[in-house]
Amino acid sequence: MTPTNEPAALHTLYTWADYAVLATLASERTMAAQLDGRYCKWIYESARHRINWRAMSESELAFVCALGIEGRP
Repeated sequence: MTPTNEPAALHTLYTWADYAVLATLASERTMAAQLDGRYCKWIYESARHRINWRAMSESELAFVCALGIEGRP
């Protein structure tokens, strides 16, 4: 059961190759084909300063928002 204060997206498995920025960042850290939302969120947040948020696709931006990441530069 998902805690009420966490987005459900954090408890779902994702194929990171579906998101270009995440694919680049994740390939530096893992060889797993799928990652749960918590790990995806951690990857984005740990590389926040390296990400060109304006160049990110709309679908990936929606994914980032679903993970609960706020305050993108």
